[in-house]
Amino acid sequence: MKIIDISMTLEPDMPIWPGDPHLIFKYIYRIDEGDEVNLSELSLSSHTGTHVDAPFHFVKNGLTLDKIGLNGIVGEAVLLNIQDTDLVEAHHLEMKDIPKNSIVLLKTANSERYFNGQSFNTDYVSLSESGANFLADAGVCGVGIDALSIDPYKAKDAPAHNILLGVGVPIIEGLVFKGVEEGKYFLICLPLKVADAEGAPARAILLEQKEDFSRLIK
Repeated sequence: MKIIDISMTLEPDMPIWPGDPHLIFKYIYRIDEGDEVNLSELSLSSHTGTHVDAPFHFVKNGLTLDKIGLNGIVGEAVLLNIQDTDLVEAHHLEMKDIPKNSIVLLKTANSERYFNGQSFNTDYVSLSESGANFLADAGVCGVGIDALSIDPYKAKDAPAHNILLGVGVPIIEGLVFKGVEEGKYFLICLPLKVADAEGAPARAILLEQKEDFSRLIK
């Protein structure tokens, strides 16, 4: 069984959303300095790197990360390769096979260009309002994208966030699909289970669909 890591590596110089706190990673105990163990301290935004947005991120009374369950972040997933556009619209999705209750992963030009540098690039591919409405109406249980936000950088009222989180669909951002082919997979995306949090960093992997993984989530 092939396992594909689709997560960003957390490191101090990685791209972050403008205005968010920078990642700080430092050792406070070191064996080579006479300590018994190596022990580090980590400080970062809850939306650093690959991360999950819970409904509470944009919905006043939405579920927090520790309450959302796993259905939208672990399960049958379909990776859609959508290139040659800066905004994924409904018409890009209409031609794709999107099973109901699946997790939809959007592979765009971001996976080849967006994460190549260390600075944040505001000119990333995102999901439009029509695309978000289409996915919500299609009955998907989760949506992921290879950008640090599913909405355009200066999108007014963050429509994609509000539409998807408003119907309880968690969003996974900061995924990396470079070299990953379109198709069906089993996704395992596990954010830190932080009480009352609106989001948290996650490690995400894909398993190739060569066997039935449905028993794992029953």
